[in-house]
Amino acid sequence: MKRIKSRDVYAMLEYYGIKKRINAIFFVTEGGKVFMIPKYIDVPAKIYSLGLCIGKIEKEGFRFTIEGAQIFYNLATKQILELNDEQLYDWVRGINTKVNVKDGYYILKYKDDIVGGGKVKNGVLWNFVKKNRRIKKL
Repeated sequence: MKRIKSRDVYAMLEYYGIKKRINAIFFVTEGGKVFMIPKYIDVPAKIYSLGLCIGKIEKEGFRFTIEGAQIFYNLATKQILELNDEQLYDWVRGINTKVNVKDGYYILKYKDDIVGGGKVKNGVLWNFVKKNRRIKKL
């Protein structure tokens, strides 16, 4: 993991309308996963795993993890996608679902709950929920 400049992270977050900064340090892995830790923690010279994964840098933009979406949702002013009952049911089971929005990355919301981050391409919300976090039966 290596440290990434906060301004570079916030440049990616502006896509979601996030302008307010939080008191954190950001790190990125070779695979593009972005981790966040509070600034008051002393960071060791070599880091293999530290902090909370908030998202991943993709070719087309930045995709939030479930936890990242929950942390930054209150700061976001755009790219928020409200799911209906059927879409949520598909989402938590790991199934791609049809949506009626333009292509891009979104923070996913169901009623008052933030359920994660997703990517829409050609009218399909692609599911990135790991298999061990999916719900099999509802």
